[in-house]
Amino acid sequence: MKLKGLFVVALALTPACGSANSGTTSTSGSSSVPTADAFFAAFADQACTAMPSCTLVDSTLKLRTKEGCLALFGSQLFTKAKEYIADGTIKYDPAAGAACLAATKTDCAGLMKMGDVPVCRKALAGTLADGKTCSESAQCQSDFCATKDYTCSTGVCKARVAAGAACAPQDQCLEGLRCVAGKCASDAPAKLGESCTDLSCADGAYCDFAASGKCVAQKPAGADCSGSDECAAPNFCNGDKAGKCAPLPPEGQPCKWTDGPKACANGLVCVATSALASGTCKKPTAMGAACTSSTECGGIDVGCIGDSAKKCAVLPGKGQPCKAPDAVTLEVFTCLLPYTCSKGVCSDPPGADQDCAAITKSCAEGLLCDSATTKCKARPGNGEPCPGYECAPNFTCDSSGGSPGTCKPSVCQ
Repeated sequence: MKLKGLFVVALALTPACGSANSGTTSTSGSSSVPTADAFFAAFADQACTAMPSCTLVDSTLKLRTKEGCLALFGSQLFTKAKEYIADGTIKYDPAAGAACLAATKTDCAGLMKMGDVPVCRKALAGTLADGKTCSESAQCQSDFCATKDYTCSTGVCKARVAAGAACAPQDQCLEGLRCVAGKCASDAPAKLGESCTDLSCADGAYCDFAASGKCVAQKPAGADCSGSDECAAPNFCNGDKAGKCAPLPPEGQPCKWTDGPKACANGLVCVATSALASGTCKKPTAMGAACTSSTECGGIDVGCIGDSAKKCAVLPGKGQPCKAPDAVTLEVFTCLLPYTCSKGVCSDPPGADQDCAAITKSCAEGLLCDSATTKCKARPGNGEPCPGYECAPNFTCDSSGGSPGTCKPSVCQ
């Protein structure tokens, strides 16, 4: 995994940055940020300042407030990086940390680039030489931890392959390159008419895998399609296999809340009173304004709160009173994530042998919800059945003998 994988905020919720505010450049006010913890706190603050300005493709997953973003990501953004700094496999550079914060912007476009700014990669540099055992690429001087299977929790630091040199699927080319037809070449998107077997296509094109394996122009509204990547923006494919390219419903048009990313055009929310009832595409209700349903408020960190005079407000945090989630009325999130409402109080996600969270069926990190008992349990290990196709690290779910499969050791070295 590349270092930017540590910048979890850019991976967890992917924004479409067409409507970001213009934002300002953030600086630390000095030539260095003395400690890694200070850098992490400043980075989280900067990222969460940007997040609410982003229009998400799926409006049901939007974080509307900085407070909600910090609750979800603030303490988790650099969990792994902190572990690696403690064990010496990553070294923090105070000067590069300050330069990273100064070089990134607190708007949506800046948020998406935070992990790609060269000086930001220097702020957290791997110390492990080639051949050393690693868990993530960020620990390696080469920024590449080679593993033979995605389920593996350990690999070996390995040099990246240079341009023109032979490469295998498990290799990693130097930055700006990709393994194309067995050699490291530019990873620039393929143009119209070019092969896209190993590359993505440029804007306005999609890869026609079924017919030519080449990039072709995206289709206009009304054209037949089998996936939304075939349709020119802002259209989507309104059928999973045999649909038509069509625009997302505009303001005032009917919608289905269960359609998720296809419910309404960007910047709108599907306001509905239940998952089964037809809704209407509307602009999100202003924070502090009167509301009748949490679907009006436009974010997983906000809700329609109050016993009588309800208003759109930030959801309660850890230790605060809460109401039980209600899937029928679409009150799915009643606490700031990652907290869940347990016995009327926002609490940490349920641990081992505790009841899974209501509706979302979530558990603490590293655990999964057992569908048979609705209790949180450890992921299955060697020789155990894997009905959800999930296993503990370094094990993979083998379903060759039928379902459910069985967890077997992964080939990691």
